[in-house]
Amino acid sequence: MSDYFVDSTTGDDGDNGTTMDLAWATLEHALEAGGLGAGDIVWVRRIHSETPTSDIAPIYDGSASSPLQIIGWPRNSHSISSSDWTNGSTTVTIDDNDMDREKHQGRYITAPDGETYLITKVSATNTIIIDREYAGSTASNQTVTIQPDEDYDLAQAIDDSGWTIQKSDYNGDADDLPLIDFNDGNYNLNLVTDVYYIFKNLELKDSGDNNGVIAFQDGGRNAIVGCLLKQTAADKPVVSIAAGNNYMERCIIEGNNAGSACRAVNITSASLHLKDCAFYGCSDNGLRVARGVVFLENVNIGVEVSNGDTDIELSSGSIVRGKDVKLGGNAGYVAVLNSVGPFLYCGFENYQKVLGEHRTFFSGGYFEKADVASETPNKKVSDYIIKIVPSVINFDFVEIWAEEIFCHEFEAPDSDPKSYKYWLYNNTGNTLNSGDAKGDIWLKLEYVKEYDDTSEYVIAEAFSTETNILDAADADDWDYLQVSSIAPATSSKVRIRCYISTYQNSGAIYIDPAVVIS
Repeated sequence: MSDYFVDSTTGDDGDNGTTMDLAWATLEHALEAGGLGAGDIVWVRRIHSETPTSDIAPIYDGSASSPLQIIGWPRNSHSISSSDWTNGSTTVTIDDNDMDREKHQGRYITAPDGETYLITKVSATNTIIIDREYAGSTASNQTVTIQPDEDYDLAQAIDDSGWTIQKSDYNGDADDLPLIDFNDGNYNLNLVTDVYYIFKNLELKDSGDNNGVIAFQDGGRNAIVGCLLKQTAADKPVVSIAAGNNYMERCIIEGNNAGSACRAVNITSASLHLKDCAFYGCSDNGLRVARGVVFLENVNIGVEVSNGDTDIELSSGSIVRGKDVKLGGNAGYVAVLNSVGPFLYCGFENYQKVLGEHRTFFSGGYFEKADVASETPNKKVSDYIIKIVPSVINFDFVEIWAEEIFCHEFEAPDSDPKSYKYWLYNNTGNTLNSGDAKGDIWLKLEYVKEYDDTSEYVIAEAFSTETNILDAADADDWDYLQVSSIAPATSSKVRIRCYISTYQNSGAIYIDPAVVIS
């Protein structure tokens, strides 16, 4: 592994980049002519500013065990002497009046409750927005700390003895990110067949290219970490990903909210894992996925600033799953385009980050934990029940795409026949499972039907048979779903899943999660 340096203020592309004294002047030169290899790190000075007049087109590759890293010189921690935090709010007042987008947006902050939050937006010099509601007690005039960048200690370990320009010079720069500004030209950071790159602590913005500011094409297995990505004026995507398995963490993507074609991330035939990110202010979707697979982990889309179209759009056989996902929904939450794909799915655990309800969003609506005392039906068995609101019309349900509401496992101690019942309350105004036991909502049970030894057995499926479940006449009118007379061949697990595959234009379906075994 070798260290290289880029610094537009003192560097020269005629040098070899191996010390701060001999830094290159442009990142473009480093990636196209620097002779880089797997495991190398290119450190970019924080005050670096570059306006390319052609694509930055890397020609080198990292490896799975030794990626090639491009790292903006890491920032140390930043102490805030006084800040005001309000329980349940995402807005934090910084009494120091020293907040700046380039310096602090997209960084982790340790709050007065000792927990870590992501700064998703610096909205004023005295105001920041955090990724979720503050969970601690309301407190004023608090000393808090913005955490150092992940590679700070690694950078400080560089041996600069004998250099004229040293780490102290880089450390003394303002906390801004190195800037790559394409100035709305038809250029971008364009990786074609390039693999195992990690870009960290950079600001990249303003490309007129149809693929946006960054494009991963034909290669993949690349990552973007701690970066600010933005389109100030161009009505183009910000990030386009068209190949491989990719990763983004601690990234903030902003659109210009003008025009109709600016998307935060456009994915085609690729996969992407997003963690601790926020996308907002785009004139089109926040996330568009075609023939792709995306997993989101603590992500806001269209929350801090609304997007011009739905926050997420799926087409052509795409799958989007995640947890702790919040959508703004000002122009719609999720658009599922059935006409162009054989399989589409979108589902989030703890949707909208409302942990108490632990809401799960799926392509046809949502379900959540509910206190029966505050809902329509009277208590049947449990104090807390499952409330299903299947209210999204633009999703065609067939059995193999049905949403799994829960999966329960039980130990069957013997082969005696048993029945498994769950109480159900229909408050949709319509009849469920009209003429078809798997038309809207049903149970599937798996059990060992035949058994010889631990490697020779047959797993069978059985289903609930209830049809024509009428709308409830009153608060006590519970129906049920039941799988009857299950006799395993030996003592073993019995697994029960509940599925839903219906659209209802109003009301909800309630399930008491306490199984009744008889």
